[in-house]
Amino acid sequence: QRMQWLFLLTVVWIGLHVVSSEKKESRPYVHFEGWRGIQHSFAVHTTNLVEQFLARMNAGKDWRDISFTDLPFYNKDWKDTAEIHPPYMFDLSEKPKIPTGNKKNKRKDVVIRIGFPFDLRPDPDADLTVVFTAIEAGVVTKAHIGPGVHIRDIQDPDPRVAMITCSEWSKVGWTRAGFPEERIHVIPHGYNKTAFYFKDMKEYQRTLRKKLKIPPEAYVFFHNSAMVGYKNLEYVLRAFQHVHRRNYPDPEVYLLLKGNG
Repeated sequence: QRMQWLFLLTVVWIGLHVVSSEKKESRPYVHFEGWRGIQHSFAVHTTNLVEQFLARMNAGKDWRDISFTDLPFYNKDWKDTAEIHPPYMFDLSEKPKIPTGNKKNKRKDVVIRIGFPFDLRPDPDADLTVVFTAIEAGVVTKAHIGPGVHIRDIQDPDPRVAMITCSEWSKVGWTRAGFPEERIHVIPHGYNKTAFYFKDMKEYQRTLRKKLKIPPEAYVFFHNSAMVGYKNLEYVLRAFQHVHRRNYPDPEVYLLLKGNG
């Protein structure tokens, strides 16, 4: 959660530094663009971020207004679904209770865009557009770049565009491609502790082990990611093979893999 607040404060800091000092209202109007309601890390990140922004706005802090626009899903086969999490976690299918669409006749101070491919075009009605990116393989390709921007254009991006990325590794990928280093802000992902630590956790663990036929005394490793090459699942399997050979049969060890790709 600390990292999420760092993200919030950094975005606001960036926004306030590009908003005209002549404006009487110092609290910015923030507009989000992103995914919601699907089992994808970008959607989870967007939903939690919007909820935190909204909570602070309702408390009279930091910004005066928020709005949201849903971006098209990257894969046309992805469906908005309500059954993507156990009941103790966030219901990500529930749209944040904020006005959708742009505020009419109202200029946005900051647009925060979280989607794929990465749309690096500035919002014409905003002082600043902040684009969240993640380059897992450390290399920027044409597939990463959204419409209206050629890959060679990222060496001279519009001055109204800044970038947030989640790791130094991802930042290096963008700087190799020519994106100005001073316009890239590295902010690691945060997490909400209540989604992973809850009062009935032990009972949930016992129920889950019974369902998966895993003995209560077994040691369980869990790997959660898309089953794609850059997630290095091969190394996870090799490491587990080593652990299994060293420990079996006491204690029993299990590896749970979750994801698709």
